[in-house]
Amino acid sequence: MCRDDEIDLSYGLKDGSLVFIDEVERGLECECLCPHCGGKLIARKGEKNKHHFAHYQVENCGKGVETALHLLAKQVLQEEECIRLPDGEDLELLTAIEIERRRLGYVSDVGAVFLETGEEIDIEIKVTHGIDQEKLDKVLSKHAKMMEVDLSGLFSSGELTKEEVKQAVIMDAPRYWAEELVEEMKVEVIDDCDKSLVCGYKAVSGYSHKNQSNFEFAALYVLVKQDGRSSPNYQIQGMGGYVLDEVPLKMDEDLLAKLDRLSFPAYAELFIEMTYVKGKFKPVVTGIAS
Repeated sequence: MCRDDEIDLSYGLKDGSLVFIDEVERGLECECLCPHCGGKLIARKGEKNKHHFAHYQVENCGKGVETALHLLAKQVLQEEECIRLPDGEDLELLTAIEIERRRLGYVSDVGAVFLETGEEIDIEIKVTHGIDQEKLDKVLSKHAKMMEVDLSGLFSSGELTKEEVKQAVIMDAPRYWAEELVEEMKVEVIDDCDKSLVCGYKAVSGYSHKNQSNFEFAALYVLVKQDGRSSPNYQIQGMGGYVLDEVPLKMDEDLLAKLDRLSFPAYAELFIEMTYVKGKFKPVVTGIAS
């Protein structure tokens, strides 16, 4: 049931982590799954052909290599904690690295902070598909700093060793700032792009008898389009429409007064700063303009 085009599948998922073909036992004893479809893999490690994984008793999904490269690139950034910027020659050190970091209205492949300046950056990994128009609109409207690393050349070459991927992701692969993609994609950012549909807010404070301490909680509830991204653990069969996203809100009297005057739901421009919240960098609404 397997096809010859899966011979380049050099990586599989084992216990939730990517492993190389030479790191596992032969045959079904490898206990690996396809990074894309989650199907059971068999490790073919004979003496004649190149060692590779193949789908076991199911047809090759054809996406294993693409997904493995995408996952491996994100893993490299998390391990190496550095990257060359599109307009630079030296490596920039990164910290607070988070895979699939959720922003206001979109999800970035990798979110990080420059160690030297504390500035936030989003990093997108292109294998066969780059930043789409919808995400680019949101990134530009939020004035977020985003770059794209283009691994399509590495994917088409059929090579997939960790050292090659590491060198490509960190240093050698083409890379662009999101702003540079605007002309190529012929994106027209309309005025409404910088506004979000705010459905409500909550701001409370008091004393917690359980924790024996004072507390504050403030959040804005914004309607965002559902993200239909699948993962190695599941495949989305259908999704559409919008969901409410809870965004941390700065506990500020002037800001709360502006919100109190709104008639919900209301379109408003949100001013956001990245702030540590419970040990993680998260977008916090610090201002609003209707």
